[in-house]
Parts: sequence; structure tokens; C-alpha cells
Amino acid sequence: MDQAAFIQVWMPLAERFYRAAFYMLETEDEAEDVVQDLFMKLWSRRDTLETVKSPEAFGLTLLKRLCIDRIRHAATLRTESLDGVTAPDGNPPPDRLSGDRDALRRLRGMMDRLPDQQRTVLRMRIVEGREYDEIAAATGLTPLHL
Repeated sequence: MDQAAFIQVWMPLAERFYRAAFYMLETEDEAEDVVQDLFMKLWSRRDTLETVKSPEAFGLTLLKRLCIDRIRHAATLRTESLDGVTAPDGNPPPDRLSGDRDALRRLRGMMDRLPDQQRTVLRMRIVEGREYDEIAAATGLTPLHL
């Protein structure tokens, strides 16, 4: 994939990638950094990107992995600063990972308890980064009811 094709396919997705990263990392600087890392990773793989059928889904999957790596790294640094000890492999201690898994499980459980329409609106706005007008058109709701 040449530079012009790369720009045409991937750059329009930058804002959606940023919104998803900001949602996961909760800081502008971290979100900007991880999106930049994502584009560097995509560019380094540009020769294989022509086979990607859904650039947005592919990019969001890579982005999610990069965000998780950053979160884990930050947790490791917090663990080091709190107790001065980390696991020999540099990963967070198992109890930290267990707590993260529990929190994610609780969050998924809360989202699963939402009515289908609310869950759909939440996914479309936060994960997909759609505008309220788009969501309203897709769900049949008025923007006031979103």
C-alpha cells in the first residue's frame, strides 16, 4: 500500500481511534500517544494492509491491545512505586490482574443489564464514535432521547 492509499483509507479513522483511546485511557495525552503508536504500527505493516476487509475494526482491535498494554504498564509502575517489588517477568502481580478482570466483568455485567436500545446507543456513541444524528437515524430515537 502506497502513502496516498494509506492516507485515504486510514486517516479518516483517526478521530474514531482517538475517541476510543480516550475512553479507555481517560487522558488526552495518553490517547494521542497511543493513536500515534497505532499509526506507526499500521504504517510498518502497510504491505499487508490491503487484505484488511474492515480497516475500522482492524484498527480498533489493534488500538484496544495497545491501550491494554499501556494500562498494564502503568499498573506495573504503580506496583513498583508502592511496594518496590514486581514480578520477575515485569508483569503486574496476579492479584492486580484478578482485580482488573473482576472490574471488567462487573462493567460488562452492568452493560448487559441495560435495555438493548440503551446498550446499542452506548456502543455506537462511545466505542464507534458516531454522532448523535447518526445514532438517532439508526435507532429511530430523537436526539433528545439519546
